[in-house]
Amino acid sequence: MVTNLCGGAFELRSGRMWTHGISPFREREALKLRWEKVGPIGGRHFFEINGVQYSAKTISPRIEGIQMHS
Repeated sequence: MVTNLCGGAFELRSGRMWTHGISPFREREALKLRWEKVGPIGGRHFFEINGVQYSAKTISPRIEGIQMHS
């Protein structure tokens, strides 16, 4: 099941501010960050925080297009 989240809901669930973004180089291992192609044109960044899997269209300079996967 995939749920779209706004920035405020993401902050409440994960404890991480969406405006700070994610550094793909520093946090790749800790967040199990990976990029996957989704559809013919674009892709999404998949990552895990506190055992919950999220994805986002962009992760830098802020996290946008957030989805929670359960």
